[in-house]
Amino acid sequence: MAFTNSDAVAEREQRIAQLIPGLSRGACPRMHAARRPDRFVATAIVTPIQMTENPYSSMMYYDWNDAHALVVLPFQSNPPVLQGIISLREHVGYRQRFAGRGVCAAVLPGAVKPDWMTSASCKCRAVVERNSPLSPGTDSQILSCPIKLQGRRVMWNWYTTGERPIMFMEAQPEGSGVMLADYHDWLPGQAVPPKNFDLPNACKATRSEPGASFSNPSCSDCHSTPW
Repeated sequence: MAFTNSDAVAEREQRIAQLIPGLSRGACPRMHAARRPDRFVATAIVTPIQMTENPYSSMMYYDWNDAHALVVLPFQSNPPVLQGIISLREHVGYRQRFAGRGVCAAVLPGAVKPDWMTSASCKCRAVVERNSPLSPGTDSQILSCPIKLQGRRVMWNWYTTGERPIMFMEAQPEGSGVMLADYHDWLPGQAVPPKNFDLPNACKATRSEPGASFSNPSCSDCHSTPW
């Protein structure tokens, strides 16, 4: 297996091109890890890790300049009904579900850093070229991001070369976070009224308890956590 078989390599590249038109690994050296803008508004279909929950149509507000926060509003049903609020602040994240008693729990890591893909050592694994069926408008890159202290576990990210998010996926997901995010609307630089980042009243007196949070040292490359 130490010997290179040029015929096999050529055949492999040909088969990959047939299965996924436009996919290339050779373009990766000119790629760089995407960076989130300091402000944005986005929508996405978010699939949770817990299979007992249905996917959510979600609205996201992000402001790293002033609020240092990411707010996610998940909706379900038709017509859409707001199911709760996820508010990731500096060092800690809150989750409030409106079902039942509407209790708020400080069980999530803090807000995602704008440059998290750089700090998490994400690497380009392939590029999907412009005008292919999977990337009709622009070049897109597929990045793998190792999860700190988690062995070979990675997160997969699909971004355009214009730093527009397309998809996020976590391999071998655990806990109660996000398994898959399929992005739709993307408004980079869009500011929203500061009150949209206000912490819900049910969360203001809530504190993270040792052992009760999903936040841990593995989160620190991507999220603002105490570690």
